[in-house]
Amino acid sequence: MQLNAGFIQDTSDLSFNLARYQAVLKFSVLLPDNMRAIPMKHLLLLPLLLLSACANLSLTDVYRQPQFEYEKTKVTGVSLSALSGTSEVRITNTNPYSLPVSSLNAKLMLEGQEWMSLDNDAISGLSANDSTSVTFQWEMVYDQLLRRMSDVYQQGQANFTLVMEPTLNVPVLGPQTAVWQADFTVPIPKLPTLSVNDWKVSSLSFSKVELTFDLSIHNPNVFTVNTEGWKAGLKQDNRSLAALNLNDATLAAKSTSQQSLKVALSLADVGVTLANTLTKGEWPNQIALDWQGHWNTPDLGFKLPSLSGSLLSNIE
Repeated sequence: MQLNAGFIQDTSDLSFNLARYQAVLKFSVLLPDNMRAIPMKHLLLLPLLLLSACANLSLTDVYRQPQFEYEKTKVTGVSLSALSGTSEVRITNTNPYSLPVSSLNAKLMLEGQEWMSLDNDAISGLSANDSTSVTFQWEMVYDQLLRRMSDVYQQGQANFTLVMEPTLNVPVLGPQTAVWQADFTVPIPKLPTLSVNDWKVSSLSFSKVELTFDLSIHNPNVFTVNTEGWKAGLKQDNRSLAALNLNDATLAAKSTSQQSLKVALSLADVGVTLANTLTKGEWPNQIALDWQGHWNTPDLGFKLPSLSGSLLSNIE
């Protein structure tokens, strides 16, 4: 076949050009109207640009670490052997997806040493764009503190560090670990002490012997202490001889209060022999001086245990 030389030489050239035209026509139909005017060489660059944009994404573009905020620590109980409390932390997930939590890995540090583990199984995940509060329970046993860190006990307060290293299961990225810590201070309550500085026989008659006691109440704590309803009693063979009512007092941190009290003992109850021993300035071993009372502190928001003791060994 030969028509107009210089245009189509044979049927093979015609089929080849027709195939190219159909391919271009098919591709242009698939493109949106506003892209059909884009040159072909520019369209070929689109996949490369998309891949480059994905490569430039950083970890913070797809995942933001949760925010941690220390809220408060509260002493929930005080006994003669231990102090217990709770510490609260608020965790905020600013990501648009939830974060399952494998473990909070929380612990309480004291003077750079691990005091106890605080793992809390109550939280299993963090909701998307939401906050949740986590409460940790802890305990400080005085005997353990004396054995492990006697200097901390002596200074009257413990400086704790709450450390959290939770493992979060982030979609696509996999497990991610966050590290956070906060410091807080807990007072170490110490029992106030009652002691006899001096005593003497102030008067003696045929019916009674009157004694005067100079007493001291010492507050060894780093906080103010109020004493309430303190009473002392003289006993002989568990039989009450007389009672002493101490005045309520407010003692500043690490301070001492002095009180002077008088009490009269019946000679019929004490006996002439013990009365003569007292007048000689000697305290008879048969007479015990026991005491009890309550105390509280306006500086702290927790109840303190009642106190009691014996002063027989302190009297000379």
